[in-house]
Amino acid sequence: MIQFKNREAIDRAIAWAKANPTKIVSGHLAEDASGAHVSTLDPTATCFCLAGRIAHEAGIDTNTTSGAMAVFVEGYDTHASHNDGDTLWETNDDGVNEGDPLRGFNMLEKML
Repeated sequence: MIQFKNREAIDRAIAWAKANPTKIVSGHLAEDASGAHVSTLDPTATCFCLAGRIAHEAGIDTNTTSGAMAVFVEGYDTHASHNDGDTLWETNDDGVNEGDPLRGFNMLEKML
């Protein structure tokens, strides 16, 4: 079972996603209005993936998925080739690519 930390940041990210489903992206943690990849705290960031938005809400500036996942998944190993929490970002990306941008956030909310 996955253990979570930074619950307040997770809750804020879920609320943001529900209010902004068209701003959920895949493939990058954060993007500016033109779709360029930016870090999670870049002031031009307007769109986020699941992990990127949680890192943003936690006040963590990162450009790596593993760095963002470590913000909210307890014991996330940034050097491992796979972690249990990876299902969350994979589900986010699949959902966005298949027209269901809230899929990853909904999955996370059910896991809490």
